[in-house]
Amino acid sequence: MTQDSLPARTVAMAVIRAAEAQGGGAMVLKRGDPGSGIIMIKVMDRTGQSVIYSQTRDPDGRPVWFRPTGRSPVPEAAADERLARERKFDPDIWIIEIQNDALSHPLDPEML
Repeated sequence: MTQDSLPARTVAMAVIRAAEAQGGGAMVLKRGDPGSGIIMIKVMDRTGQSVIYSQTRDPDGRPVWFRPTGRSPVPEAAADERLARERKFDPDIWIIEIQNDALSHPLDPEML
């Protein structure tokens, strides 16, 4: 089975397990569609800064991740506002919150 065909729930659980294995706390804030929901990850540090990672596809259709709030960290309130907008737009979305002072994606995926 390739990453292209992994159900959203499987990817979400892999993200949480990887974050916990790296010593960070992780939790699902919103469960989306178990098969095809988009996953968004809010990673925050102890200073109140956050980065959001979101799934997308590259031009060849391969799964990749990008930072919808930009490359620089944003205040947690700004990240929460972005996630609230996404949640209104897509009811099938998964939202995962991770505590990680490096603000890194736990799976170290290919980024767009």
